[in-house]
Amino acid sequence: MTKFILGLILVLSLVFVVWSSDRSASVRGEQPVKSEGTLMLPISTVIVPHHLLAKDDISHTLQEVSEAVGGDTIERVILLSPNHFDVGRTWIIGSAKTWDTPAGALVADSMFLDTIRNRDTTFGQAILEREHGIRDLLPFVKHYFPHATLVPLALRDGIPNTTVDRLAESLSAGSEHTRTLLIVSADFSHYLDWNFSRFHDNRAILALSGFHLEQIEKLDVDCIGCLRVALQYAKSAKTEHFHLVARSSSLEVAGENVIGEETSHVAGYFSQEAPDVESASSQSVDLLFSGSIRPEEMTENARRIYMSQDANIFMLDGDITLSRESYLPHQQGIIASGAKIFEPGETYSVREIRGRKMAFVELSSQYSPDTVLTAVAQAKQEVDYTVVYWRTAIPNQVEWIDMSHALADSGADLIIGNQNLGAPSLEMYHDHVILSSLEDTPLCGTTRTCPALMVGVSLQSSQLQYFLMPVKREKSVSLATEPLRSDFLRRLSGTSSDRMVRSMIEQGFFALEKR
Repeated sequence: MTKFILGLILVLSLVFVVWSSDRSASVRGEQPVKSEGTLMLPISTVIVPHHLLAKDDISHTLQEVSEAVGGDTIERVILLSPNHFDVGRTWIIGSAKTWDTPAGALVADSMFLDTIRNRDTTFGQAILEREHGIRDLLPFVKHYFPHATLVPLALRDGIPNTTVDRLAESLSAGSEHTRTLLIVSADFSHYLDWNFSRFHDNRAILALSGFHLEQIEKLDVDCIGCLRVALQYAKSAKTEHFHLVARSSSLEVAGENVIGEETSHVAGYFSQEAPDVESASSQSVDLLFSGSIRPEEMTENARRIYMSQDANIFMLDGDITLSRESYLPHQQGIIASGAKIFEPGETYSVREIRGRKMAFVELSSQYSPDTVLTAVAQAKQEVDYTVVYWRTAIPNQVEWIDMSHALADSGADLIIGNQNLGAPSLEMYHDHVILSSLEDTPLCGTTRTCPALMVGVSLQSSQLQYFLMPVKREKSVSLATEPLRSDFLRRLSGTSSDRMVRSMIEQGFFALEKR
């Protein structure tokens, strides 16, 4: 009888412990899922900046994640960062040291580090001392996940995909039976302005939201390898829905658009649950028109403008060329390449980009104006967006205005001219954009600094967004800074009588509703 009572007490005690544990998890909002013997968290992977100007974005994101998973129950945090200073000789470096934070010591998981050690890794006590991508996030990690051990890793720029994929597989395999959270420490667009950083970040958010692994290598981010690991780790954990928590810009925070000083921030996490709101850029196609300027002519930082887009369109050996390459800032020996848009005898050419059709029409001396107008009207029936390249010399301003308006009335969304009659101008004509030229040819003849314009276009489901970036051609091409930038945009807006339109052009961004 005594044995029976003792046995009953033991069973009831175990039931109470299990009930208490489940109840505690429920109170925390935690919903662990068992799948084939593997403990899975509702959120597995987090992306936050390491730029401390965005400390509120970091804090809000990690707080939201901590509340969802039960931060005090997380056993291990894997923290991935870029290797900003190229420390070490291997692709991956890590540290087994104990870190001091205001909330207490953060102990490295040395046993886990041993399981991923191979020819691509170097681990040392002091190897990450200077790495702010790791160091600056440690107080946040300790605060929101107080009982977790740390696996800090930094990835060198240019790390091969095969090495990244092996790392992702090792991290996933080693985390199957523990409550492990992967945190990626990454800043996004660099060295542009606040308009183009938003243009590039829209593409990054789209790639993350759509789980497009193949697009990661084109993104303007300081750790492409980290994002590749993040997507594969999230997929392994069956948390493939990206939730955007915050996005910001260092220049917007500072309140001044200092060209070339931008760092942007994207913060969010991958969850089992789909987000309530789909990304606004989920159906966008992004293009960059750079005229006669090619990637290899740009300075290293300015070359980042060629990252992220679906297509870069420029002149190459006298031909208008469409390139789907992303030209990386540290890439050596760059030679621009791509496919000629127009073949001999074509009045217009159609290209499909991510399911959207673009028509390119060439106005040249071999075609009469009526032939070109007919081609524009025909193309408009087939495609989502039509671009006209006016490549012949323009005899006078009246003919330019009359013909460009006729092209727009026939269906051209964007007209890029070869105007040499004066300073470039931009006209918004019935929701069509008419650019007389991308280069300030008259000014180029009077100064060593030759201004030009690059135009980013984002084709979204309900509107067309235009991003304007003045550049300057000297020995190499760099982004135009003040006062050249403002002067160029002011002259570009000069033909418009609408004050609001002039203001938008001078700000370097405007959006037109699609009809």
